[in-house]
Amino acid sequence: MIKTNRPEWEGFSMHPTAESLSARAIHETFVDVGGLEKFWVQWYLNRFVSRGYGKVKFVVGKPGAGKTHWLKHFSQTAGFNHYLALGIDARKDRLSSIDEVYRAVASQLLWRDLIEGAALQVIHQQLGYPEFTGRGWDFLKWAESERRLEPSLARRDIREAVDGWLHGLDLDSHFMLVVRGWLNQLLSGDSGEPIDHLAWLNGGKIGAATRRSMGLIGNISQRNARAILASTAIFIHAVGYGGLVIAIDNIEVLTANARVENIPYYTRGKREQAYEMMRQLIDEGPRMPFVFLVLAGDSARLGEAKRGFPSYPALWARIQNEVVTTRVNRFSDWIDLDRLWDQDHEQLALLASLWEKGPADLALISTTPNMGDEVGLESGVTRRVVASSLTKMIRNQSESEEYNL
Repeated sequence: MIKTNRPEWEGFSMHPTAESLSARAIHETFVDVGGLEKFWVQWYLNRFVSRGYGKVKFVVGKPGAGKTHWLKHFSQTAGFNHYLALGIDARKDRLSSIDEVYRAVASQLLWRDLIEGAALQVIHQQLGYPEFTGRGWDFLKWAESERRLEPSLARRDIREAVDGWLHGLDLDSHFMLVVRGWLNQLLSGDSGEPIDHLAWLNGGKIGAATRRSMGLIGNISQRNARAILASTAIFIHAVGYGGLVIAIDNIEVLTANARVENIPYYTRGKREQAYEMMRQLIDEGPRMPFVFLVLAGDSARLGEAKRGFPSYPALWARIQNEVVTTRVNRFSDWIDLDRLWDQDHEQLALLASLWEKGPADLALISTTPNMGDEVGLESGVTRRVVASSLTKMIRNQSESEEYNL
């Protein structure tokens, strides 16, 4: 920890975590090592995924290699490219099965906004009123006053248009029923939020009587969650997004051999269940349209023979590169950030220069717990470079102030 004459620098951490940075600071201090982000945008977001395919990628590295920073910036970039991007922290959400992953995703979605977007698609595409620019619940009044439509006939046309639009999408039948009910309610002039529909979409448990009234057989479970997740991504694309980007960080918690308070713990059975889920997601990528899933974690822990990915051969075999080369293959499903940094000295120098200029959001960064100024080789090269750059920046400015005095 550096001691200076500047009170705002007291307790300043020499290696701030990505979690302590604002979105602006993430953007300003990001370096696209190996051109990986640009490559993924060009080949996956703009081509593969946007054309209706799914993909699973892994980003690994030592602690401090920049995995969280990379995920956060990639999510920002995905948003700029008209994707709906969500972040999940495996240290906070249990993710041993696909229904748990679905609930972690669904809880972050603004379902009301998505339904409103779908309503406009129905009005513009199916009903043929592209000039309507209001809210979905105002459409019926608008149709009566501006187009002189009879209310009963307008409601019939709305129901048929909703059915026509939804049947044009490859959606799970249960998902379609819930969305259709909400859309019909909205376009009939009811701006309220149907509690049961929202609860079901979020993966909640609703009673049998309520489900029967909605035409549903069951709740979202491990059995049907993958189909519901795929339908969600298809629906998101139909509303106007490029697709759904899901960034899951800290997946090395799956390998923990001891319980830690407030962090999910996985028994061997639950860990293997999670690995099997990942294996299925990789294999069924073509049946997960418009989904780009990125999982990040500690390379050493995920590579452990006893608890890591190699302990589940069915998964490990799918993420190994068939051809081993000295250069990192950016098409690979397993990207090691430490190897990328070792091969891109120009970007490493750029990273150092960005932090030597002075960190963004200094007040926020200074609240991070101090971990000491020295960073060993057990940490990723980016953490060591940032620590060195910040130490140099603070000492240079402190010496300049003393000289001016």
